[in-house]
Amino acid sequence: MGKRSVKKRIGLFTILGLVLLLAGCVSLNGQPVYQKKGVALEGYDAVAYFNESRAVPGVSGMAAEYQGVTWYFSRQENLDQFLENPQQYIPRYGGVALMRWPIIWW
Repeated sequence: MGKRSVKKRIGLFTILGLVLLLAGCVSLNGQPVYQKKGVALEGYDAVAYFNESRAVPGVSGMAAEYQGVTWYFSRQENLDQFLENPQQYIPRYGGVALMRWPIIWW
C-alpha cells in the first residue's frame, strides 16, 4: 500500500467522522439543550456552575420554563439571575460534547 492510498483512506475516515459528528450535534430532537423528559441539565442548577463552580441539584419549587425546557435552581437568586439573561447560562452545543455524550457543562 502506497503513501497516496493511505492518505486517501485517512481523508475518507476524516470526512466520515465529521459527517457523523455533525449528525450527532443536530439530533437533539429539536430541543436547544440536551434534556430528559423536558428537564434541562438533569435537574442541576445552571447558574450554580458559574457561581459555585460545581454541580448543585435544583429543587422542583424553583423552576423556570425556557425554550420549551424546564430549568431547576437551588436558590431564588440563581433563578432570578437566569431569568435576567438565560443565554448566559445555557450550555454550548446544547450540552453535548464529543468525548462524553451528553455532558452537564462544558
